[in-house]
Amino acid sequence: VKVLLEKGIQPSFVGIVDPKEESYKLVEGFIDKVEYPLYFNDATPIKAIEEHHGKKFFSLQNNFLNNALNMEVPSLYGGGSIAHSLTKVALYMGCNPIVFIGQDLAYTDEREHDISSRSPWDSSTYRFYSREDDIYVDDVFGNKVRTSLQLNTYRISLYRFLSEIKEFECINDTNGGAHINGAIHNKQ
Repeated sequence: VKVLLEKGIQPSFVGIVDPKEESYKLVEGFIDKVEYPLYFNDATPIKAIEEHHGKKFFSLQNNFLNNALNMEVPSLYGGGSIAHSLTKVALYMGCNPIVFIGQDLAYTDEREHDISSRSPWDSSTYRFYSREDDIYVDDVFGNKVRTSLQLNTYRISLYRFLSEIKEFECINDTNGGAHINGAIHNKQ
């Protein structure tokens, strides 16, 4: 989000679903200044929710909370990554098409993340998912790209999700990365 804001791009909404404290640290210092809505779920760090002053909407991962609230709150979780949740939110809101930016699901240029999205407190070249059992899959240009078993699982589950939706267009405008079946790839 910080990179988008620095480039003058205002997203329609931002989502935070990872329960780790790092999720808050990534938005600390500017989440209170953004005007777009915040999507969160029952795992989102409370600091991020409290500091965001705009509109909010949420879903639940935990059926216990549906029962405790005595109401049905939609579950927009799925697939294990924020991309899955935000895609479900966008569809729930009626967005069509949906455009992915930075959804490479691979170690494009042998990096875990794009340089512009590196965590502000970590300048190392860490690889959270890098393991000896990494595999190679087709990239958006028809070449091979290294990915992890976990990222490939995200890719496959995203494809399964996209293939279930009819009359919907998904455009992958990521410059590189793994080919995501079910998405139209804008080959820059």
